[in-house]
Amino acid sequence: MFGGYKIISYLCGVIKNKTDMPTVLELFGLKFIIFTLEHQPPHVHVRSANGEAKFIIEEEVQLVKSTLKSRELKLAEYILEENIEHIRNEWKRIHGE
Repeated sequence: MFGGYKIISYLCGVIKNKTDMPTVLELFGLKFIIFTLEHQPPHVHVRSANGEAKFIIEEEVQLVKSTLKSRELKLAEYILEENIEHIRNEWKRIHGE
């Protein structure tokens, strides 16, 4: 029912050039990105030269989907767990409480 709303919100962001993708952390060739026009639950996108992944960052780090190589995926999970407070604070800063 609300799928159209997400598409319209995205297109409005594109038209207004507000599809910012702040990189909140970058280590070992992995970029941890929070899109400004995203939705709940809090999550982060991880990109590398070989693929990307999406993790929910609520109570614990939870993989949603990934095309990263196994080694990169394990590294991304480790980095997220070690920096989870920073990533959560960045989500709150970008999206509010």
